[in-house]
Amino acid sequence: MRYLPLVLLAMFFTPPAARAEDVCDGINQWEMNMCAANKFEKADKAMNERYGKLMKRLDPEDQVKLRQAQRAWIAYRDKWCEFETNGLGSVRPMIFAGCLTGLTEDHSKNLDYQLTCEEGDLSCKGWVGHQN
Repeated sequence: MRYLPLVLLAMFFTPPAARAEDVCDGINQWEMNMCAANKFEKADKAMNERYGKLMKRLDPEDQVKLRQAQRAWIAYRDKWCEFETNGLGSVRPMIFAGCLTGLTEDHSKNLDYQLTCEEGDLSCKGWVGHQN
């Protein structure tokens, strides 16, 4: 968790043209770290958009539950990636950002399921016809 702010801060000091790239063909470790951080930023933004859409479809009680689940999931994600990348050197920010990206993209699929499921699916709170 202590490196996440450094990764995010570094993203803001990267020129926009470099941040727009989707492929991490960096010449040096710093460029590869920045590219991986940019990929995480995009995945996180996409996840937050899905989360916001789902929140709008839920009643207040379910909004509370989703908010609690989301916060717990983010804490889990960050701690898991801390564990997975502990002890690495200069490559750590890249591996850490890659871990965050992968877990975030997987979680986005769960949110997508809630947004696209059909009426009658009892495991779904966000079916399309259920909008408030």
